[in-house]
Amino acid sequence: MIARLPAWGFCAAVMIGLADQGTKQIVRASLDYGEIIPITGFFNLTHHYNRGAAFGLFASGSTALLAFGVVATIVLSVLLWRSRHHRWSAAAFAAMLGGAIGNLVDRFRHSAVVDWLDFHFSGWHWPAFNVADIALTVGVALYLFGDLRRGTR
Repeated sequence: MIARLPAWGFCAAVMIGLADQGTKQIVRASLDYGEIIPITGFFNLTHHYNRGAAFGLFASGSTALLAFGVVATIVLSVLLWRSRHHRWSAAAFAAMLGGAIGNLVDRFRHSAVVDWLDFHFSGWHWPAFNVADIALTVGVALYLFGDLRRGTR
C-alpha cells in the first residue's frame, strides 16, 4: 500500500484540477464578468479574474507567476513522488498539486485565475477564491497537521 500512495496522490491531484476547471467553466458560461449572485447574507457567487497571486498580490507579474506555477507544479510532483512513506504528506502534496494545476491551467488559458466564491460580512469581503485555492489551503493544513503529528511521536 505504501508504494501506491504517490499513484493515488497523482490521481487525486488530477481530479482536483479537473473539478477546479469544471467549476470555473460553469462560472464562465453562466455569469458575466463582474456579475454577483447573492446566495445568502454572507455568500455570493461571482465571476472575477485575479491577475495576481493570493489576494491579488503581484498583479503585474503574470509571466513570473506563470513561471512560478510551473516550478511549483514540478516541485510538488517530486515531493508527492517521494512521500511514499507518509500518508499525511502524500495527501497534502496531492491537494497542493491539484490546486497548483487548476490555477496554472487558468494562467496559461486566461493569463489570470478565475475566482468565483465570495464570502462577506458587514460590508467586508474576503478576497474571492476558487476550488484550487481551497485545495492549496487544505494541502498546507494537512502538511502542517502531519508534521505536528510526526513531531509528537
